[in-house]
Amino acid sequence: MKIRALLLVEDVRPSREMLQHFLNQQPDMHVVATPRDARAAIIRARDLDPDVVLLGTLRDETDRAELVREIRVASPSAAVVVMDFHQPAGAVVEEFTRAGAHGFILRDTPMENLLYVIRVAATGPDATRGNGPLSLITGNGSVDGGHGNGSHAGRDAIPQSSAPHLTRRELEIAELIGQGHSNKEIARVLELSLHTVKTHVRRIMEKLGLHSRVGIAGYAYRERSLKRAGLSLEEVETALLERSMS
Repeated sequence: MKIRALLLVEDVRPSREMLQHFLNQQPDMHVVATPRDARAAIIRARDLDPDVVLLGTLRDETDRAELVREIRVASPSAAVVVMDFHQPAGAVVEEFTRAGAHGFILRDTPMENLLYVIRVAATGPDATRGNGPLSLITGNGSVDGGHGNGSHAGRDAIPQSSAPHLTRRELEIAELIGQGHSNKEIARVLELSLHTVKTHVRRIMEKLGLHSRVGIAGYAYRERSLKRAGLSLEEVETALLERSMS
């Protein structure tokens, strides 16, 4: 199925531009609009009647489950896929499912997983899309009917209450990555060799089950290690994108 219209709802500019560029490179996808707040998302969903709505970060305290519900009212045939940094608890999955969401993806999962979720959501996990509550398709290709314990919420999830233990040095490096520093800058700040920093970064990813520096930044932000630095999520992502080649 060719996705003739994909609505990307994302408030963080670097993420919005990166996702829009990536999705438009797919032969079967076309991003038709990129609203940055709930009101604009509802209006664009009503006016454009997209095949898929990809719902990302909104920083205005929007109740995203309620937004999913309103988008489905505005465009009943649209499939809504929710992106987040966090693995949702079973109750949250159920809430999104009741609201009408068709998929959930963690932001740090590989891009091919994101494409999988969008494509499956667009075709519908069953033949009754738009006629009632649907199963929630997650980033690892599994399906959760919204009544489980959320164990299928994506292979890159970090359990909220049992995050893997990071050493003091790894925590320092994670925080610096979260602040947008490159490996070379971290090596200079901590007076380590570049090889040692790269080794620590690899171990952090392995321990947390992540695939990118953006994932580490999300972890650091979630653990409030950036609070002292006074950086916003947009500032973090901007710095990471600018330094991604370092």
